[in-house]
Amino acid sequence: MWKLISNIKDWVVADNKGLHFALAYIWFDIIYLLNIPTAFISTIFFIVLMEIIDKKKIKTKFSLIDVVSGIIGMILSYVINTI
Repeated sequence: MWKLISNIKDWVVADNKGLHFALAYIWFDIIYLLNIPTAFISTIFFIVLMEIIDKKKIKTKFSLIDVVSGIIGMILSYVINTI
């Protein structure tokens, strides 16, 4: 099942960096309305969790570039929300 989800994710977004950027941006933007520290902690947790699932369950790769693009999405969301 995890492999099917990964294949669908790869088919929908050929570039996973964009997917991780968008998911982190949207998640942080939603949680930011509730609590800022919770938004930071939960977003970083889910970014790393997605990569751990890719590595352990799907048996693909742990991509540091995907983690960095997720963190960039989180930072951009924070900057836009504080302006």
